[in-house]
Amino acid sequence: MTSDTKTLELDLMAFGPLKDFISESLVLRVPKGARTHDVLEELVRVLSGDSRFGPSERRKISEILAETAIARSDRILSASETLEESCRLALLPPVCGG
Repeated sequence: MTSDTKTLELDLMAFGPLKDFISESLVLRVPKGARTHDVLEELVRVLSGDSRFGPSERRKISEILAETAIARSDRILSASETLEESCRLALLPPVCGG
């Protein structure tokens, strides 16, 4: 991953129901110092602008991302955690099942 000194490139991997909307990993660019909740807000903005998705799908994306955790390596990050370097992040939506 490459980035300038002001921008981070985040390689996002989707799991669970998010895989319906993000089939492959997605690279998202955010300002250096962005917090994890900023990443989710930017992802909602990017996916909401995707012409593949209609209003009901956009609503579903927003609902899922509102409850999604973000992990880096083997640790779940808090919503206010600051990101200072480009990295790979896992998007972990809530799941249920047995």
